[in-house]
Amino acid sequence: MSARRLGEKYDPCTEKHSTIYFNLVEAQKALHVNPTVAPSKWETCSDVVAFNWKDSPKSVLDIYRELVSTGLRIWKFSYFSILFVCF
Repeated sequence: MSARRLGEKYDPCTEKHSTIYFNLVEAQKALHVNPTVAPSKWETCSDVVAFNWKDSPKSVLDIYRELVSTGLRIWKFSYFSILFVCF
């Protein structure tokens, strides 16, 4: 199997590719997006979603503690605060 180089037009560090893709009608249909519930344009980071998300806890610390207690080693990188936490 040979390695294949991606074209220079693709930049994995930009959000524009996912923004374009998830705003395609075909992509939204494939993901079963209900346009009457989610009629706005898709964004990579949405304050509307962040402030209205009620299905999961705001913190994942309890999950980290549970995983660490099993002996799993975790390296957490937080891009926004440039904080490294190693267990």
